[in-house]
Amino acid sequence: MALASGILAVAVLLATAGSAVGSSPLPSVDELPGSMVAFVTDVPVDAGRITRAEFQRALVQKAAEEGRDSAPRPGGTGYGKLKEGAVADLLGGIWIQGEAEAMGIAVTQRRISRELSLIKKRSFADEAAYYEYLRDARLTQHDVRYRVELGLLSAAIERRVLRGVKGFHNELEALSEFVDEYSARWRGRTVCAPEFTIDRCSNGPPASDRLRRSQS
Repeated sequence: MALASGILAVAVLLATAGSAVGSSPLPSVDELPGSMVAFVTDVPVDAGRITRAEFQRALVQKAAEEGRDSAPRPGGTGYGKLKEGAVADLLGGIWIQGEAEAMGIAVTQRRISRELSLIKKRSFADEAAYYEYLRDARLTQHDVRYRVELGLLSAAIERRVLRGVKGFHNELEALSEFVDEYSARWRGRTVCAPEFTIDRCSNGPPASDRLRRSQS
């Protein structure tokens, strides 16, 4: 069951506890604590920090998506790909939350619960099948609700971008322009520890460079 990938489909297209960061400057790589994988500014502080513990949980979940019983250790088979996917998922969620907040978009817990109920009815035969999926995917109820929230926020952002735009090709153009601007803006607000840099990090390689490396 592709619950995770389905909910985050728009998030891939787009590639409140704690005190707000606001327009705080982005810290340098040297200023990141050893326990931190990445930091995103212009979002609530707690939401903008990705710890190594959070990364490890995301890595286990990415491994489960590929049918692995456990996540490989650094240097192990497939670790690099899973690492990039885990970091990308974590950053993508923060970016979506930050963009939604900037647009004044929010979803209630009641709305999340309603959407989750619909997903469960469409995708699972019964509660037992749902909980079996959670176990196999290494997901908690909190993880699923967070992913549902991201899906709802992503859809709302897309609707906002396309408001007043008429015609399929015009919609594609509007989305493409938004994605380019969105990706560049949030990339500039993101810094990652050296061993976790991907093309979403301001101190990481451009996507074109990563593609060339993967083909070499």
